[in-house]
Amino acid sequence: MRLWSVARLAAACLGGVQLAAAIELDPDSPASIKAATGEVAKKLMSFYTGNKPGDTPGYLPDPYYWWEAGAMFGAMIDYWYYTNDTTYNDIVEQALVHQAGDDRNYMPINASKSMGNDDQGFWGMTAMMAAERNFQNPPKDQPQWLALAQAVFSLQSGRWDDETCGGGLKWQVFVFNKGYDYKNSISNGAMFNIASRLAVYTGNATYAKWAEKTWDWVESVGLINEKGDVFDGSSDLLNCTELDHTQWSYNAGIWLHGAANMYKFTNNSEKWLERSTRILDKTTTQFFWKDTGIMYEPCEASPGEPLCNIDQMSFKAYLSRWLGATTRLIPELAPKIMPLLTTSALAAARQCMPGAVGAACGLRWYEGSTDGREGVGQQMSAMDVMGALLVTGARDLVTNKTGGTSLGDYGDSVDTAAKIRGEIEVTTAGRAAAGMLTAAMCGLVALAVWFMVGPDGGLVIVVIIVECGMDSSPCSGSKSDSGVSLCCVPGDTCGADSICHFTRRVENASGFYLGGCTDPTFQDPLCAGQCSESLTSDIVYNPSTNLWSCCGYPNGTKSCQDPTSDTFLAISPDKFPGTAILSSTPSSSSSSSSSSTPLSTPSSTTPSTSTNSPSTASTPPFHEQSTTTPPPSSQDKSAGLSTGVKAGIGIACAVAAIAIAGAVFLLMRRGKSYKKGSQMPQELDTEKYRDQYRVLNRPELDGTMVLAELSSARKVSELDA
Repeated sequence: MRLWSVARLAAACLGGVQLAAAIELDPDSPASIKAATGEVAKKLMSFYTGNKPGDTPGYLPDPYYWWEAGAMFGAMIDYWYYTNDTTYNDIVEQALVHQAGDDRNYMPINASKSMGNDDQGFWGMTAMMAAERNFQNPPKDQPQWLALAQAVFSLQSGRWDDETCGGGLKWQVFVFNKGYDYKNSISNGAMFNIASRLAVYTGNATYAKWAEKTWDWVESVGLINEKGDVFDGSSDLLNCTELDHTQWSYNAGIWLHGAANMYKFTNNSEKWLERSTRILDKTTTQFFWKDTGIMYEPCEASPGEPLCNIDQMSFKAYLSRWLGATTRLIPELAPKIMPLLTTSALAAARQCMPGAVGAACGLRWYEGSTDGREGVGQQMSAMDVMGALLVTGARDLVTNKTGGTSLGDYGDSVDTAAKIRGEIEVTTAGRAAAGMLTAAMCGLVALAVWFMVGPDGGLVIVVIIVECGMDSSPCSGSKSDSGVSLCCVPGDTCGADSICHFTRRVENASGFYLGGCTDPTFQDPLCAGQCSESLTSDIVYNPSTNLWSCCGYPNGTKSCQDPTSDTFLAISPDKFPGTAILSSTPSSSSSSSSSSTPLSTPSSTTPSTSTNSPSTASTPPFHEQSTTTPPPSSQDKSAGLSTGVKAGIGIACAVAAIAIAGAVFLLMRRGKSYKKGSQMPQELDTEKYRDQYRVLNRPELDGTMVLAELSSARKVSELDA
């Protein structure tokens, strides 16, 4: 008996407006579904260039962001899982391993600077998919799927912030990124989703406790309400008292799927069934047309040109993916879900037109013919919704007790799982743990607070800034009058006006970005103040106006914000040297080319109201960043930590110990001096120390600004991966 025959009949009626050239899809025929999905997959993978010589595995070309690539490889794992087509498996494995990064936690150097918790979360969820579906495992000396998902969860649980809103995970990882003060549903949803699935896969109740804790927090601030609405987020500057009531389909999907996993983990508890059903019921009215049952994203429904940005064009993919997966976890919800997926898949197929390479799909499925808007998001959405029709015939997902072969860092049982906030016994630390420990120790040294004694015994505080961050290094010869340096990624070219040029070649990309600086407050004149309203530091140059555009497309015709207001004057690209030397730092899966790469200036016709011309006076010299990063060290398998990591920890601990000893010594001197004279605090002679130190006032030592990644709430969990 077919549970959704009425929906199929309705879709068949809609087929009267189907163009003859569109791909065929018979929802009753697995062969037809696989053939149609295969054509869409072929076109989707044509956008990917990371497997080509000279490009970086795991990256999509502009204008797509790093997170969407991670989501796309998840779609390709599901494509293999549903169709048994292994054509793209090696490409997917290469990308997932390469982007894991040196610390094997999906914080690769080239992406971590602007990384949000949701970005990292999508890569973590894809690794979880690979483990659950028994996707081909990497070689034993490479990061493993389960271990990667565990590492992402461990890092994100360590970033849990109780200082505002009563808890929650911030959107952005680093304080200098726009959105650091925003706690949103997708970042918390990604951690919740991974936690619930790790609970099912490993049987570890600690993951389930974290999932429960995250859900309870989201409900407590109102991001999920009693009607099943899932709102976008809230500012922690207002203690999450005001909500952004925007709703996106992927927010609903990620929480529904996580709740369904918790339903399975808790042996079909009524609580998690109610939570899952509540979100599903709202989803069916919020993201499906009432008269047709076809899925849509609200931004599509605007008259004329859709208001969806590049990211939002992919959101239906994740809702489709998680709806399909939910039917296996809570079979009683299938009668509600499958008719909607069937109708939407047929509508999506009418938007997919065969071409030279596969079938290109449009955005608005509810329109009777293709809208001609093709891209990664559109392809992924069509492929996921069609592939989900095969869910009923797919093999069961695995766990570590039912045939799962992916290895983790934590062992099989709760008792031997790695320590998460002191709840369970510590086991051998993984590479990600060692990497974070080393980074934390180095950060303590880099941001060491020295207690210095004034002439009359007064106490002053001086912060010595000597470090840029996890993924960049100070540029030589770029210091400002106060000693602050420009920061670029090692191997990239440092330029004037806070501009860096990266050496990774990406098709159609400009290669320029705004660098960081060694002033954590970003108040120094050397620190880039441009593009403050953009969510990325990427920039492109418009030679017709001699202006740079924030976060723009390579041809300069569109930027992430208003292209006429998000422009600024800076040194032109022709002032950069003719070549940029690629970094010799080896990656975790393949080595990069050492050949020089010529620079090119993208053409542009972006209009601008500014008539300024770029200044050429006293342009500082350009520098190529040092590329002497040591190669990955050999493994000491008996101890679990690499030799290099052990050495790094030892050195960091030694230097930190010296710094602490020095502070204690100075404090003792301070105590003695108080007995000799006045105990009133004295002002530091800033002119005397200007050439050596950057002097910060007490208010600037707020932990959320200077020591954001080293707060006490993170000390334990940052060591779990």
